[in-house]
Amino acid sequence: MPRSSARSRVRRVIGEHISVPGVAPDSVARQSGPMLEDMLDPDSRRVFDSAFRLLSDGPMDATVLVGTIRAAGGFDHLDGVDDELIEDLLAILESTDRVWITESEDVHRIDLLLEGLTLTHRLTEREVEEGAIEIGPDLTMIDFDLEGADRLIGGVAADVDISLERGWHAWMLKDGLPLVLQPGDLIGLTRVGDRLDLSYGADFGAEVAAAETSEIVDALADAFDEVGIDGIGMETTQVVMGLLCLHQCEGKGETA
Repeated sequence: MPRSSARSRVRRVIGEHISVPGVAPDSVARQSGPMLEDMLDPDSRRVFDSAFRLLSDGPMDATVLVGTIRAAGGFDHLDGVDDELIEDLLAILESTDRVWITESEDVHRIDLLLEGLTLTHRLTEREVEEGAIEIGPDLTMIDFDLEGADRLIGGVAADVDISLERGWHAWMLKDGLPLVLQPGDLIGLTRVGDRLDLSYGADFGAEVAAAETSEIVDALADAFDEVGIDGIGMETTQVVMGLLCLHQCEGKGETA
């Protein structure tokens, strides 16, 4: 299958914002918590801030990013040739979990990659009873870059509960799940800025069900073939992030 065809199919399956009639997204902004970049030393934080601003217009090659920051004096506190500066920059950016760096050293802002992405999840009896949404492979990447931030899911504050003894890694919604939700119901979490919008109901389920299951499986298999590396296991997050990076480059008219 042509690469462009595979990408377009997966973009429609997992990359589009799903509009759900009758389910209004909550407009409450995320409460600010300490982010990983807040732990950087002052010099590294200045480099991070410069890079993050430059990446607001889209991904950049690491070499170009370093050259732009260096021209503005952002690396005056560091000594070294360009190759060493690239390594310094990538180390600073990777420490924050706010960017995704591809094998070819293209640097992407994760918040821009995830904006509008909807991931679906089917509720279990335990989740409904405890008023929680378990963070499994199907949802783990939706807030990948929000380490340290307070979560708002559908306008409801949520704490992350990690209990190895109970085998549990979940968002615990302080007000619980909407009462209408039952075990087996399909929900969707859509990334909008720094919050997660919660979608559910008959209209939402019908729209998701409209896609043929076999087509979804085939499309994801094609995606793995595009971004996977032979002989190396990859997590779901790596596959989907890699695919979103390809899509973002295509949107800028670049060759991935």
